[in-house]
Amino acid sequence: MTILRALRRKATKRKQSGWKVQVVAAVALTKKGNVLGTALSVPSEIPGIRQRHAEGILMGRFGRAIHKIIIIRVGRAGVLLPIDPCPVCRKLAERLGIIIEEAHND
Repeated sequence: MTILRALRRKATKRKQSGWKVQVVAAVALTKKGNVLGTALSVPSEIPGIRQRHAEGILMGRFGRAIHKIIIIRVGRAGVLLPIDPCPVCRKLAERLGIIIEEAHND
């Protein structure tokens, strides 16, 4: 199973458990291409605070051990939607020397 398929499956399962429209999933990879971990965006329980981004969760968990993060946004029926990391996550990734790559439909 490819990484993209596994991420899409994970995001689709989260959608079925109560998310309304879309889910963002991310995977962290080493330089050799080994998977360090995966994460899904998490909605905040605190009013007025946005959700925690999947790529931010991975950078907090694995830090400089990450070489590349692949992010996807899954909409209704498992369709991949366009996505870009937020400016804060992009800047943190640059500071840590991490490449953030957006997955697209084949």
